[in-house]
Amino acid sequence: MPVNEEVLVALNTAFAGQRGVKRWKPGQMMDYLRDLFMQVLEDFKVKDLPDEVRQQIFDAIKTFYDTSVRIIDIPWVPEIVESVIEDWLWNALARELRKLLELE
Repeated sequence: MPVNEEVLVALNTAFAGQRGVKRWKPGQMMDYLRDLFMQVLEDFKVKDLPDEVRQQIFDAIKTFYDTSVRIIDIPWVPEIVESVIEDWLWNALARELRKLLELE
């Protein structure tokens, strides 16, 4: 199985067990996703991987975010600004991921 598919399976499996997503307080989503992504990076020993594989891992995490996280209705955010918040959240997480994956 290609590494990007392995990453998606790992993320979806971990996320499927998460309960109460809609009751999270504002900072909890960011904290949870950061912890989840960091655990996946540790599990896949990304420091030892070639650049193209690290990029595939980043792309898989982005796919997971777009298909599993963006679809969540955030109850404390008005619908009209929800996509802005989701973009901000992804950009903040992506900045950290790029540094950890040494893609910068």
